[in-house]
Amino acid sequence: MKRAVFLSFIAFFIMVMAPTISGGTIVVKFDPSTTNVTVGSSFEVDLLADIPEDDSISGFGLDLIYDDALLSFDDFERNISLFPRNEHGGLDTVPIEGLVGWGQFPSIASGQDVLLGTIYFTCLGAGVSSLGLVKNDDPWVEYGFWNITGFVTPNVGREWTYEAAEIVQAPVPEPATMLLLASGLAGLAAFRRRFKR
Repeated sequence: MKRAVFLSFIAFFIMVMAPTISGGTIVVKFDPSTTNVTVGSSFEVDLLADIPEDDSISGFGLDLIYDDALLSFDDFERNISLFPRNEHGGLDTVPIEGLVGWGQFPSIASGQDVLLGTIYFTCLGAGVSSLGLVKNDDPWVEYGFWNITGFVTPNVGREWTYEAAEIVQAPVPEPATMLLLASGLAGLAAFRRRFKR
């Protein structure tokens, strides 16, 4: 009898508690289409994650850190093939603000360079802006990354970190600069032509 109770306890522990044991740290990376942009131009940044096989996820909720004097956040398109949802549950279908997505049970994502989504920016000013992440503070997605392994197991937060990225915004060349360059080139052409004769 004692053995049956002990084995039942072990089985319960494995089913309920084992998913809370994290196998590794998820590393999120920014993969910009370019790291040098000019003022007024638009660009995109893929949000990738290295997710250990034994630490798979079924959703994420993040907020972006960036210099809003230099960059304008235009949009975030989550990878809908892995994370089709981004709204509150139940009857509330209002999308959650931030970088959010989760799959329908039992969708699970893991592997190297898993595309979470693509972030779209417009460059507002010259300078250098770092991109970073924090977990979203909405109660529906407060874990950062999580895995729903079944209906009995609660959402289980995953350990995660990110690799920051820097975007260099160069000013648009002024018309006077272009005029100076053009006059210099015209002077060189005239100088060469004069010595050719």
